[in-house]
Amino acid sequence: MKSSFLCKSRRQAMQWSSVGLAVLVVSSPVWVAGCGPSKDEAKQTSALERIRNMPKPGFFRLINLGTEDLAVTHHGRQLSAPVKPGAVCSMSPVGVGKQPILLKGSAANRTVQISFVSKEGITYIALPDGKSSAVVEHEPLQKTEAGNLHVVFLTETGAPILTGARATVMVDGVPTQLSAEKPLISLSPGTITADGPDFDGSSKASVDDQLGFTALFIKSSNGKFKPFLLQNASPAKPATGGMSST
Repeated sequence: MKSSFLCKSRRQAMQWSSVGLAVLVVSSPVWVAGCGPSKDEAKQTSALERIRNMPKPGFFRLINLGTEDLAVTHHGRQLSAPVKPGAVCSMSPVGVGKQPILLKGSAANRTVQISFVSKEGITYIALPDGKSSAVVEHEPLQKTEAGNLHVVFLTETGAPILTGARATVMVDGVPTQLSAEKPLISLSPGTITADGPDFDGSSKASVDDQLGFTALFIKSSNGKFKPFLLQNASPAKPATGGMSST
């Protein structure tokens, strides 16, 4: 009887031992696999690293001086609502290098190829004849050591005026002269306004000393300058933003 009991106990012990070993053998690889990242996690991490290391995009803005609404798209992505005649759309990211911008009007569409620089804006001006255009490059999105206001004068046909052009604006009620000879200046925080009989229209912007702005003056057929005082980036999203002119 004693011998039978011992044999039974040994068999049970061996059974429990086998079960325990089986558990160890099965569970051990699961524990090891959980120590490091899976292949999918490694791929995801690598993709995120590539995105972080990509250059910041360049930005596009349209001033529509034509007679019809213009929709702006980039690789099928609409950058803004249709821009009405005399209006401006805000800066939108489009990438770096040469990029195709499609302008869709009711009469015709046109695709323009524009080279963009990382962290800089480009203002594309559709001129009144509906065919010609002008491009203002190197728009600062944020304040630089050289200043925060980009000053640009253009002829009626969109050619740059590099000397001799002047415009007097009001900065918090104080007359301030802007000139073509000084394309980038520093402006203290405040409200800048271009209005009055010397201008063809009016424009206003609230200047932030951390962001980039543009004071653009385009010669009209009446000999006066049409002003566009534009904020190039928003405080919440420094890569985007903008203001329209009236």
